[in-house]
Amino acid sequence: MNVLLIIGIWLTSALAQGQASTLLVDERPITYRDMTPYMEFFCTQDRLNLQQAMSHPNYQSSLSPVHFSYRIKEECWMRVTVDNQSAVRKTLLFEHQQALTSEIQLLQEQRPIQTIGYEHPFDQRQVKFSRPTFSVDIKPGLQTIYFKQRSKDQMWLHFHIWTPEPFHEALALRYFVNGGFVLLALGLACYNLIQFSIYPKVSLIFYVSYLIFSAMSHSFVNGYLKQFIWQNQNLYSNHFGLLSVQLAFLSAYGFVYTFLNLKQKMPKATWGVLLFSSIAIAAIFLNSLGYYTIIGAINLVLLVFGSFYLLFLSLILAIRGDRQAKYFSASWGCMIAGVIVISLTLFGVLPSHPLTSHANLLGGSLQMILMSFGIADQVKQFQIRMKQEKEHAFDQLQKMVYPHQLKKISQGINIEDTMPCRSARAVVICFDIVNSSQLDPSWSKEFVSKVLGRCQELMEANFDSDTLSARAYRIKELGDGFLCSVGFPFQTLDDNSLEDSAIDLALEFVDAFEETAQAYQHTNNLLCSVGIARGDIEGFFTVSGACHYELFGKGIILATRYENIRKKFGIQRSKHLVTLQEEVYMALSADRGSAFKRYDLHRDLIRDDHGATCFYFRNIKAANRSFTPLALADGF
Repeated sequence: MNVLLIIGIWLTSALAQGQASTLLVDERPITYRDMTPYMEFFCTQDRLNLQQAMSHPNYQSSLSPVHFSYRIKEECWMRVTVDNQSAVRKTLLFEHQQALTSEIQLLQEQRPIQTIGYEHPFDQRQVKFSRPTFSVDIKPGLQTIYFKQRSKDQMWLHFHIWTPEPFHEALALRYFVNGGFVLLALGLACYNLIQFSIYPKVSLIFYVSYLIFSAMSHSFVNGYLKQFIWQNQNLYSNHFGLLSVQLAFLSAYGFVYTFLNLKQKMPKATWGVLLFSSIAIAAIFLNSLGYYTIIGAINLVLLVFGSFYLLFLSLILAIRGDRQAKYFSASWGCMIAGVIVISLTLFGVLPSHPLTSHANLLGGSLQMILMSFGIADQVKQFQIRMKQEKEHAFDQLQKMVYPHQLKKISQGINIEDTMPCRSARAVVICFDIVNSSQLDPSWSKEFVSKVLGRCQELMEANFDSDTLSARAYRIKELGDGFLCSVGFPFQTLDDNSLEDSAIDLALEFVDAFEETAQAYQHTNNLLCSVGIARGDIEGFFTVSGACHYELFGKGIILATRYENIRKKFGIQRSKHLVTLQEEVYMALSADRGSAFKRYDLHRDLIRDDHGATCFYFRNIKAANRSFTPLALADGF
C-alpha cells in the first residue's frame, strides 16, 4: 500500500509547476501546507557547504518525476524564503513526508541548526515524531531557510508546513488512525489464523502473511517502529521497508492465486501472477546484495502494475459471477481508491481533510475488513457444504444401518459396538418369489421392490431402539427374496414363542405379496415360497473391506434348505408354500400347527439336516388368480 502511495505521488508530482513564491507568515495558523510552491532546489554529486549552496546557480522551482528517484551519490539542497509579517517571532514546523530518509539538515542564519535522519539517534530530535520534523524560529521580516538532504535509498523532496497548535492536534488523529491500522491488521491476522483452524487452506496462510507484512511495512516506512520501539537503533532503512512491502505483495499474489483458484478458473492468467511474483523475488534477492538503486525503482512500478493486474483478474471473475472474486474486487478496489485519493490530496487536486489525508489508511483498512469478510464467507460456505455433505452421508447411512446405530455413531460410538456380536438361538425365515424371471423386465424390478419393501415394513414394525426389539431382522436380500431372523439380534415384541411369531410374520409376508400382485397384470404364474427353520446364529462385523454387520449359522442354512423343498417334492404347484422344519412345528401352538400337513421323507434326505424324518407344509391359495401348469422343476 505504501508503494502505491509513493508511486501515486511520484506520477502526480508533475502537477507542481511554476515560480517559487515567498511563504507569508502572519497571525493565522498554517495547517498541512505543501512547501513545493515556496521551494527552490538543486541536486549535485559535490559536497557543498552552506555558502556554496547559497550561491549555486542551478536552483529550480518545479518538481518533476525524476526528482523522486534514487540519488544515493547525490545531495539535494532546498531553500524557502519566509516573510514574517507579524511583529513577533513565529514558530513553523517543517515536516518531511519520508520517515526513513538517511539525513536531512536544517540550516539557518549561515549555520546548521539541526540534523535528522534514521542514521541519527531519535531522542536527539527536537520534535519527537516519526517523520523528520524541524521546529524553526522565524523572526519578523524576510529570511531564507535551507535544507540539505541525502539518502541511501529514495530521494523525496517533499515537506509540509505547520504552525504548532494544528500540528499537535493532527498528531493525535495520526496516531489514532495509524495505530488503529496496525492493530486492525494484526487483529485480523489473528482472526484469520483462527479461521485457518476451521478451514485449513493455504490461501489463509498467504493472507495472514499479507496482513503481517502490511503492518510491518506501514510501521517501517512511516517510522513508527523507530519512534516507539527502536529509537536509537540504525538497523532499519528505507530498503528494509520496501522489502516488507515486496513481501506483502508476494503474499498478496499467493493469496489471489489460491483464494480465487486461478489455476482452475483462469489458467492463462496465472502466468502473469507468476511473472510479477518472480520479479518481486528477484528484486528481493538483488536488494539483499545492495543492488537496489535501479531494481527498487523498477520494482515499485511493477508492483503497482501487479496490483492493478490482480484487480483486473478479480473483476473478470466477478463479472462471471464468482463469489470470492466479488469480495476481492471490492476490497482491493477500496485500497487502490484510497491511494489515488491521498495522492491527489497531497498535490492539491483534492482539498485537505481528515478523510482525504488518511484515505490510504482508510482504503487499506476497508480492504482488510472486506477481505476478511470474504474469507469468513468462504469459511461459512465451506461449513454449509460440510454440513450438507454430513447430512447427505447420514441420509445415505440410514439406508445401510438401523436408527439406533446411526444415533450411536453420531454420539461417537464405533459401529462395531452398535449391534450384538454373539451367538443365540433364533428362527430364520427364507422368503422367495417363484418364477420372477418370467416377468416383463420393464416392471419386474418395481414389482419385486414393492414386495420386499412391504415385507421390510412388517419386520421393522414397532421397532424399539432402546431394547433392540422388532418383529424380525433382515439378514440379507437375495434378489427376488430375503432371509430374516426372529429372536436375534432383535428381541421379539410379544409374549409368543419365537416359532409362533415367525409363523405369523411369514403369513403376513404372503399376504403382502398377494396385495401387491393384485395391482399388476400378468402375475398369474407368480407365487411365493417360505422356508422356516430354527438353529444357532452368530452376529459379527466384517474385518476387511467395508465394515458391515453379518449373521451366520446353521439356522440360516436350514431355512434356505427348507425353502428349496419346493423344487424336489411335488406338492401343490398352484399355491403359495410355507415349509417348516419339524423342530419349528413341534414348538407351534395348537391353533397355528393345525394348518400344516406332515410330509414323511422315508429314504429322502434334506441337505444339512440329516436327522430329519419329515417336514411340515402349508399351501395357501392365491386369491382371484388363475395359474397355468408349470414344470415340476419350475414350481410346486
